[in-house]
Amino acid sequence: MESFTAGDEFEFRIVVTWFYILSQIWIYPTILISLIIWRVRARRKKKRKMREMEDAASAAMISSSKGGLTDSDFASLSAGYDPTASVDSEYDLYADDKVYDDDLLY
Repeated sequence: MESFTAGDEFEFRIVVTWFYILSQIWIYPTILISLIIWRVRARRKKKRKMREMEDAASAAMISSSKGGLTDSDFASLSAGYDPTASVDSEYDLYADDKVYDDDLLY
């Protein structure tokens, strides 16, 4: 301490580099980016789950609207073919020569 009273000088410098600044503040951008990624992934997962539920619901609705018939059976109904009838049945949906019970009474 006597040297300071005799007139000696004491000097010091603080050097702040970019590395020091980045090492102090790196956590804030990291937290922000992590939160953004977390929310984006959660939203995608929710949308995927909703899309799967809608697909399952539409598939169930499509299969139930045809009464459980295959596509070819459903299309053949317009031609008069009844897929539920037995193979040896002579039933024709659009036949003109149908016999009604009223015709048998005369």
